[in-house]
Amino acid sequence: MPVDGRPALSYHGKLSRWVMDNDSVSLQTVAKGQEFILDCGYYPEATGWLTKLFSRPLNINNTLIVLD
Repeated sequence: MPVDGRPALSYHGKLSRWVMDNDSVSLQTVAKGQEFILDCGYYPEATGWLTKLFSRPLNINNTLIVLD
């Protein structure tokens, strides 16, 4: 969620698209595409979460995918 004047995901700068709900955030995405960009230079707190997210195996349609 964009805070402190830092940029949001590309194409998602409108604060009205972001809804805070207790400990989670919902985002009304735009229909521009699937490749949205987050500049972690502005959000260094996201790097730990991203590292964890991409270090565990994914199960997509019963196919195990391991990212190296």
